[in-house]
Amino acid sequence: MLKLPRVEVRVYATFREFFPSNTLRISIEAQDVGELIDFLTKAYSSGFRERLLDQETGRLRPYNKILVNGRDIDFLNYLKTKLRDGDSIVFFPPAGGGDRKDSGNRPNQTSKLISSWKMKNTR
Repeated sequence: MLKLPRVEVRVYATFREFFPSNTLRISIEAQDVGELIDFLTKAYSSGFRERLLDQETGRLRPYNKILVNGRDIDFLNYLKTKLRDGDSIVFFPPAGGGDRKDSGNRPNQTSKLISSWKMKNTR
């Protein structure tokens, strides 16, 4: 019998509303991040895909981030990034806030959120 890869999926902020928990440990047939998004959309909510991806281009909406094992998929193989048993996939929506007057000199909230997550979860 074929053993399906088991992955951990974490969703934050506004993505959380589409799932029963912010952490899912699931067995999947998905081979890559794009297929994982398809699976999550079918299993949980089409709203997730609509908020995550631009419906015309199929690419991530601006400022949405996906990390696989702490690495941004923009620097891997984007939505074709392969998934393996034990992988951790994290979905970050845009995060705003803070003082606008000197925002050009400071990292945005999404960057802060990702940095904080990486510090807590690096292997």
